[in-house]
Amino acid sequence: MFVGVARIVLALGQSRSLKDKRQVVRRVVDRVRARFLVAVAEVNDQDLWQKATLGLAAVGSDAGHVRSMLDEVVRAIEELYVAPVVSCEVQVDRYDDLPAARPAGQGPDAFDREMLSGKDEE
Repeated sequence: MFVGVARIVLALGQSRSLKDKRQVVRRVVDRVRARFLVAVAEVNDQDLWQKATLGLAAVGSDAGHVRSMLDEVVRAIEELYVAPVVSCEVQVDRYDDLPAARPAGQGPDAFDREMLSGKDEE
């Protein structure tokens, strides 16, 4: 399994308030979500009105595909001409050493039973 993440910093020079910034960020996020199968959110600089940092995430079985998908999203954001991209970092990591699933018939451990019961200890 390959997980790709990207961090994109947008310059919002024409933004004069956090409200202006939110409109631009919402437009970018909505268009990315409508067009691509990636997760996207504002991840930093929420209190700065002339800068927006977006995080993207994608998962796939091929590193090249995940990388090209994130590169395509970055190109699409640049082509929106809503705000210039100041910087962009893309990283794709491989995850093979995830814990194995429990064998069939083996029940939940104590932690899982507590979580499933919905009871909180005080």
